[in-house]
Order: sequence, then structure tokens, then C-alpha cells
Amino acid sequence: MSFCLFFIQDSCVAFQRGNSSINHHENATSPVIEFWERRVLRISSGIDHIGSLNWDLVACLAIAWVICYFCIWKGVKSTGKVVYFTATFPYIMLLILLVRGVTLPGASRGIHFYLYPDLGRLSDPQPSQPVGYRKKGKPN
Repeated sequence: MSFCLFFIQDSCVAFQRGNSSINHHENATSPVIEFWERRVLRISSGIDHIGSLNWDLVACLAIAWVICYFCIWKGVKSTGKVVYFTATFPYIMLLILLVRGVTLPGASRGIHFYLYPDLGRLSDPQPSQPVGYRKKGKPN
């Protein structure tokens, strides 16, 4: 079930595509907004209530600072070695992902559609599927 939120005159109206027998609630929000505001941002009830530390973010920040410390611990000599790794590692990963992508079933069809696009479809302004459309049994 996907919701689109439209703000009309300071009120939130939720529209649903698909099954119309479900009751609509006044304060309905999408799962994406709930995840972003409640899990990622952890928005509190107001400016007077700060909330607690996000320990997963604190741990990631501490790990990043420890890595930075060990990168510059011995000076320019070790930093040069780190630069060699950080400059080549993305290209190695891209090469591995390219080989993996080319060996997947149906890759030759995808490469063919990429190299020889249907130019007639570019003039059609309508999308091929509605936004948020999902076939049964397949995730978005």
C-alpha cells in the first residue's frame, strides 16, 4: 500500500491507490516518512525535549575518528600508503561489480537495451508504471 501526501491548506490528506475498502485515518503517513522521522532523525516532541544520544551514530563517529587517527599516526610515510589504497580500492570494487553484473542471468538483454534504446519511447511523456506501483509478491 503506498500513500502520497499532499498538503492542502495546512491539512494533510492521504490518498491511497488500490484497495478502497480500507478505512482512511486522519493522521496517516507513509512508511518512508515514519522510518525517516522516527528511526533515522529521531525527531523529538519539541525543542525543550532534546532526547538521548543515538548510540549507533556515536559508535560510527568514534570508529571513523579511530581510523583517521591510525591513518596519520606515523606521519607522511604511512599516509602515502593509505592514499594508494583509497585511490585504487573504488576501481577494484567497480571492476568486481561489473564482472558480477555481466554474469547475472539476463545481463545480455540489459546491455542490449542500454546500447540500443527504443528512441520512440523517449517521446512518450507518460511513465511506464505508476510511481509506487508494485506487483504482488515482488518488493518495491
